[in-house]
Amino acid sequence: MKTQERCVVYGLLLACLLAVLGRPLATPADAQPAAEADLTGPTDGIVLRQAEGDDLMLTAADDHVSYGTDPWHRVYSMAVCDVLAVAQAVVNRPAYQEQLDEFAESAEEALTPMREELRRLRDAIQAAPDPATRDELRRRGQELATAYQQEERRLYGEQEQLRAEMMAEAYRLAEGAVHTVADELGIDIVLATRDSEKEINAITTPNVFSDTLARVAVRHPEEINITAEVMDELDL
Repeated sequence: MKTQERCVVYGLLLACLLAVLGRPLATPADAQPAAEADLTGPTDGIVLRQAEGDDLMLTAADDHVSYGTDPWHRVYSMAVCDVLAVAQAVVNRPAYQEQLDEFAESAEEALTPMREELRRLRDAIQAAPDPATRDELRRRGQELATAYQQEERRLYGEQEQLRAEMMAEAYRLAEGAVHTVADELGIDIVLATRDSEKEINAITTPNVFSDTLARVAVRHPEEINITAEVMDELDL
């Protein structure tokens, strides 16, 4: 390369170097992070700084905000419902009450003849002409009274079983309505809890314990109570 050509090349290189060195250096305040978070999204996650401990990474997992890799690290929506009140309202429907009335009528039909026979025996004992007859009538009366008590206990047990079956069926209906309403509203967890404003049943100690234990949520925002929506779902 000729001397004149080399001088031209070196001059151009020097001019480029001076142009670069002549630019002002960027200060830390002017520098932008390599991957600044865009709060308008979309983004794969958000890092939350903590005063102490490790940073917290929030991500999306199965339509939930998550702060870890396990299912119990997800943020779930929650509501409360007085499911027992819904079940009791179901049992109070005319169809259920008709079943109870029919059972009560059949029980009365079974016990009435036995009560009438006991009254006849009582009258016969008072009118008996001799002690031997009275003793025989008393023996028959005691046997019939024992049979009457046994039949009464049997019918009472059947009535309680019928009530229990009705309540279990009503609870299943209420539970199904809770699932339907929760699905419609996008609710993940529903706590079955008694209304905290209801009076506690203080008749006996077991009543108090059962009534207080049924109040799973001691306090909650009224806005997350879906009891009314569940009642509407069952047309109550």
